Amino acid sequence: MPIEASLTKVLDIRFIDARKLTSEAKLNLHVRGYPTAEQEREMLKEAIRLFVAQPEQQQNDMRMQRQSLDNLLEDARVVKAGNMKAKSNKQLNTPNAGKSTPPT
Repeated sequence: MPIEASLTKVLDIRFIDARKLTSEAKLNLHVRGYPTAEQEREMLKEAIRLFVAQPEQQQNDMRMQRQSLDNLLEDARVVKAGNMKAKSNKQLNTPNAGKSTPPT
């Protein structure tokens, strides 16, 4: 699992924030190119250390932004499901629903 994905789950933050922390960790550890498995473990620890070193308000803001994003995504799923249901109901309520019309 990529470091960013692990951070989003462990710290409950957005992927973009996890990417920022991972990039900072990579710079701090002087990792060039693709990291080895050992370097990935060290980067994960460093990224978590960087997160914890931030002021508590900043940590809370990151978590709140994650929650806001999750809420928006859930709202979008509900709207999409509602639109699909309305479209389906509209098709069922048409006079010739399910009937083929002969060519003219």
